Amino acid sequence: MIFLNKKDKSYLPWYIIFIFVKKKTMKKLFLAAIVVSVALFSAWKTADKKEGNTAYVLDTKSSSLSWKGGKSAEYFHVGQLSFSNGNIEMNGANSVSGSFDIDMSTIVVTDKGLPAEKAKALAGHLTQPEFFSTALFPKITVLVTGYNDGKLATTINLLGQTIQQKLPVAMATDSKGKMTLIGKFNMDLTALKIPGLQVDPESGQGISPVIDFDLNLVLKAKK
Repeated sequence: MIFLNKKDKSYLPWYIIFIFVKKKTMKKLFLAAIVVSVALFSAWKTADKKEGNTAYVLDTKSSSLSWKGGKSAEYFHVGQLSFSNGNIEMNGANSVSGSFDIDMSTIVVTDKGLPAEKAKALAGHLTQPEFFSTALFPKITVLVTGYNDGKLATTINLLGQTIQQKLPVAMATDSKGKMTLIGKFNMDLTALKIPGLQVDPESGQGISPVIDFDLNLVLKAKK
């Protein structure tokens, strides 16, 4: 038996001793479990940091895609498109993957000096089957498969067809979890055989199938 104190020689009942010992044991086990959990989490975070695994989500409001197309260097139109969503995952310096969706219903014409009603009419014309048939193909999906030597490897799904192209863009990240992808490039849509971009056989003229783009993507790291 165990004395409460030496003076009164009173004893603790066995079940009180059992509960006391059990509580102390459980407390130790609980504290040990917390320590192990913290250690495992720290190890996982350290390994993740070393491998460079970081996921980024597109900031659609801060991102933009400008375009320029026309018959010649003197006769052309300019405008913009918006992104509906996007993400990038980095697994090191060059191992990059992800995707972006361009909402074709957001196409606008921004020619300087062009009356608003004409700009709206032209944008509507570009959504028709003669050009980008947005009723059937409401979005353009861009799959990112890598980044090397300053070029973003992409597979672009446009009008139900695919174009593979390496886009020259500058990629940058900062300590606040921000990533930017900025670049200017052009795309030749000849292979898609878009009716509105075909040369008129009689006049020999037409809108060029080569479109210029100015890309500005802003992404934020997932927390």
